[in-house]
Amino acid sequence: AAERLLAKATEQTAGVQAQLARQLGTQPFFGGARFGWADCAVAPLVHASATMGIAPAPGALADWLERIRTRPTVASTFDAATASMQGFEMLPGLLASCLAWGSGRC
Repeated sequence: AAERLLAKATEQTAGVQAQLARQLGTQPFFGGARFGWADCAVAPLVHASATMGIAPAPGALADWLERIRTRPTVASTFDAATASMQGFEMLPGLLASCLAWGSGRC
């Protein structure tokens, strides 16, 4: 069951990333030539999915993510978010053990 959920989440995330890549097109940022609010809105989603192992396919969105990660304000925000999530790496194991326990309710 857990594998099926992970596969579905990966599929859905890849779909969202593909749509974002189409929206980005050949622009350096979602609003055009300059970093702006649209980039701020999309950045947490794309960064988090990449951090969890579902990185954007090579191309516009992956290039955009690398580009925004070099911005000091974005880098410090991502660092703070990562620090706040210490310990979350054990969640997949907890979920798997809960599901294996049999009730399916954690």
